[in-house]
Amino acid sequence: MTGWSGLVISEIMYHPDITTSEEADGFRQTDFEFIELHNSSTQSIDLNGVSLEGEVSFKFGSVVLAPDQYAVLANKATAITQRYGTTFDVLGEFKGTLSNSNGDLKIMAPDGSVALAVRYDDGWEPLTDGLGYSLVTVNSFNPLEDWTTHAGWTTSAQAKGSAGTRDLNSVDTSIVPTQLIGTVLSVRHVELTWQVQSSAAPLVQYFKVYRDDSPIGISLTTEFVNATATPASTSTYRVSTIDLAGNESSQSEPLQVTIAPLGGTPTFAAGSGQGGVSSLGDNELSGLAASRTQPGVLYVVNDGANSDTLFAIDEGGSSLAEIRLPGVQSIDWEDIAVGPVAGRSGSFIFVGDIGDNQSKRDTIQVYRFQEPVVPLSPIGTVVVDVASYDTLDLRYPDGAHDAEVLLVDPITLDLFVVTKENDQAGVYRATSARMATAQSTIELEYIATLAFDVASGGDIAPDGSEIIIRNEDLAQVWWRSPGQTIVDAMSTAAFLAPVIGRPTEPNGEAIAYRADNSGYFTVSEGAFQQLYFFSRTAPRLVGDANSDGQFNSADLVFVFQVGHYGTGEPSMFEQGDWNGDGIFDSSDFVAAFQTGSYLA
Repeated sequence: MTGWSGLVISEIMYHPDITTSEEADGFRQTDFEFIELHNSSTQSIDLNGVSLEGEVSFKFGSVVLAPDQYAVLANKATAITQRYGTTFDVLGEFKGTLSNSNGDLKIMAPDGSVALAVRYDDGWEPLTDGLGYSLVTVNSFNPLEDWTTHAGWTTSAQAKGSAGTRDLNSVDTSIVPTQLIGTVLSVRHVELTWQVQSSAAPLVQYFKVYRDDSPIGISLTTEFVNATATPASTSTYRVSTIDLAGNESSQSEPLQVTIAPLGGTPTFAAGSGQGGVSSLGDNELSGLAASRTQPGVLYVVNDGANSDTLFAIDEGGSSLAEIRLPGVQSIDWEDIAVGPVAGRSGSFIFVGDIGDNQSKRDTIQVYRFQEPVVPLSPIGTVVVDVASYDTLDLRYPDGAHDAEVLLVDPITLDLFVVTKENDQAGVYRATSARMATAQSTIELEYIATLAFDVASGGDIAPDGSEIIIRNEDLAQVWWRSPGQTIVDAMSTAAFLAPVIGRPTEPNGEAIAYRADNSGYFTVSEGAFQQLYFFSRTAPRLVGDANSDGQFNSADLVFVFQVGHYGTGEPSMFEQGDWNGDGIFDSSDFVAAFQTGSYLA
């Protein structure tokens, strides 16, 4: 049990209102004045010898306040109990009347020293001046100087005040969690730790943990393990305190935690030249895509107008065929994509006539046709005329835009156009359902804005797990976890990916994933430009615990040395969690031997 330290004045009803029924009961307006006291310490306080002086006065007898207890001094005790009930202690009636304008109050220690000086003023909070609200402390742990200034006081959360209980507008910052730290234990487990002031620990009933603004659990200690994390995601965590009275504190500062994809964050090796690309029209290569039906075949389009021809090349840059769309006269072809079409078999090429440097086109066009068969090795000039193609007329919902990125989602079969702007890029969508029923112009749907400067090329991985967008000097990759939409994936943090960039690539625009998702190609506008390949280095092959690029017996030795087999403890990829459930058990071996290409 301590002395008087920790005793504060937490609420002052200096100018109450009164109802007609209360007047009928014989009460006066001043009868409803009260001063609320709060034991803000973690130990009981003996008030024997403590007194209140100033505008009103009161001498305490043998009174003990428990930790975090609130109690009231009243002008008239019966008025307070009639209005507020009897769920708290009324310690007695003070002498005098509180001024309706301003006043000073002092808590005096038994030795005659001033323990706490308080001032109030009717000019601080207008609702407290006869309009039914009380003046409440912002925080029971205010700096001493704030008890006599407006900075330390605010209006009560509700009319009549909150006699005998902590007001919702008064924050006990001593119990607000601080120093929130997150540790990723596995792709499914995040350990959170935090702190509260040691003096406030006895006031804590439990802690409440939030992820992305939704509660996910409670903890009786300053630790919590979230076992429902998601691979390749970014979440925001916060923690609040529930005190002994059941009140919830303010939440901690937010903490963002990013979980890498299973097998690691997407990374790629530096680009390797595959061969020069030449003899392709005017060599203004702007779009690039990989065939899904003929491994090793790439499609490219030139940037520009008055063309009906795209090209097939091999992975060394050599020309395989010219592919013509009879009757088409391009305005500004910029990008090309390959993907499926709802309700139709096979794989389709999408050519994006989406450039608009002056931002004046009423509509843009995408030409869609089934992948043709082309020679798999150079045999001279081969021309393939496309017998049938669809013309999709698209219109932006908010006026014309220049664009150089066309994407097709292999999962939802939706089509996306990403605009080319300074410092940002708008993302627009045409759904597969809308394209399937289109008899006229399709209005694109705006879905997001990216913080990406002058987007000039892009692609979606063949399995839909990644989105890559580039400009002349850099590329960014967004990982897409199972079940995520494109817009949700692109709202998470992006990973940088390498490109050759200027001056070697004078105007690098084209980028495309290899059909087997083992990396991506780039090529620039300009004569005799190199085709570059950037080999994937992560996520790693399932089973490749030691990061040597293979799944073999060395990984089995390694994983039993560092792993937690059969313990149920959170495990990372290199500790044997190869199926993404966060632990290392027999199911990981099943996943590895099914998909990991074990080398005996």
